[in-house]
Amino acid sequence: MTRSDLVSPWSLTPQVAAALEFLLTTQVAQVYRDTPDRRENPTQAVAIRWDAAHSTAAKWVMRARAEGYLEAVDGKDGQR
Repeated sequence: MTRSDLVSPWSLTPQVAAALEFLLTTQVAQVYRDTPDRRENPTQAVAIRWDAAHSTAAKWVMRARAEGYLEAVDGKDGQR
């Protein structure tokens, strides 16, 4: 038996992978927007929600913004 003979139940078709990415991206945008206290860092709220590194959460937020699920921001301080 070769490695290619083994099929993982976790193997994803491209369609399923795209659907999961869409769900994650839209949920990231929702958590980011719903951060109630703007003194709290919304990206940190995303990181906490998924127990992810801050840098990973920041990449997810950038993807959500690039795909139009979040408003663009001007400058580093996040002013709209």
